[in-house]
Amino acid sequence: MIITIDNKIQHLKELDYIERQLFGLLNPEQYYNDLGEFMFQSKAIDLKTKDYLTFEEMQAVDEFTRNYFNGIVPEAKTFFLRAYIIGRLLAESDNQGEEFKIDEVSLLPKYLQDAVKKYNLSIEEAKRFEQAVERGAVELSNTLSSTQQTVKNTLVEAVEKHEGIRRIEERLRGLADEVGELNRDWKRVAICETNDAFSNGYLSMMEEGEYVVGISMPDACPHCFDLLNGKVYKVRAEAPLDYSNLTGEEYNKIADIWENEIWVGKSNYGRSTAMRKRIDKHKGNTTENLTYREDHELSMPVIPLHPQCRCRWIAFNPILQWIDKDGNIRLKVEDPEAYKQWYNENILGY
Repeated sequence: MIITIDNKIQHLKELDYIERQLFGLLNPEQYYNDLGEFMFQSKAIDLKTKDYLTFEEMQAVDEFTRNYFNGIVPEAKTFFLRAYIIGRLLAESDNQGEEFKIDEVSLLPKYLQDAVKKYNLSIEEAKRFEQAVERGAVELSNTLSSTQQTVKNTLVEAVEKHEGIRRIEERLRGLADEVGELNRDWKRVAICETNDAFSNGYLSMMEEGEYVVGISMPDACPHCFDLLNGKVYKVRAEAPLDYSNLTGEEYNKIADIWENEIWVGKSNYGRSTAMRKRIDKHKGNTTENLTYREDHELSMPVIPLHPQCRCRWIAFNPILQWIDKDGNIRLKVEDPEAYKQWYNENILGY
């Protein structure tokens, strides 16, 4: 095991390598320094004669940030692609009972078309690759939007307070010194999106009806231990229909699928680990203003379960294996009676 960029334990050095390379694409301090240089040298922005910024000037700041981030997106896509490939290769080695090994991550395909040729992918498989890559790219754009808003709020406040060029420079340097939000968001993207691509790559090699078991790190959160660690789930080929507007038996049927099955692309987007929510969003968390969430609003078993999640799936055969009370994978022959009880409860459901 090795320590990763967020100081948590990780099994795969290849995945950690990708996270580190992705995280290294953006230097927040350099970004803020370059932004300051652009603002004070650009003819598109006048900070000397006015005590406000025009719409066009704010557009120029936004454009600088967009171009800055867009320059790293192609390379970031390569890392998402390679994380997905590593997931596939690991699943393949697990299924074949072979030792997992990659000679050099940098030798893996760099572009989707290269992966299609190298692994002789079907159209459906190629679409899954593309989905994993583009999903990560979308998260980059979300980080971009957050950064743009932080920069604009800082600039507008400084200019309206007549703080002058020197103070504006100090504010931008302050953002760089704190690194803060941008650094945290970028680390989150590096960890979450590589693990998401990796997890989906692993699941893409599983057949419908096969099983996986979740493995969590020793420092995992309570939600991961509750929903993932030592928990066995059936692999499903296709995602079920949305059930938020259904009722009765139809609702319960799909809710059961979300609770007990896994598929490529499954996500907790829009869901929460919190059991209760506010009735009136504008009021506090008082007893009378809280209600329990419906099943379709709750987080379900999926990896990553949350942005910093480091859990992973491994292939599992319930005909030969079972999970003991401590979450350890055991062989059926070790304790046939305990296996039978576990199988009846967790696979047959009674």
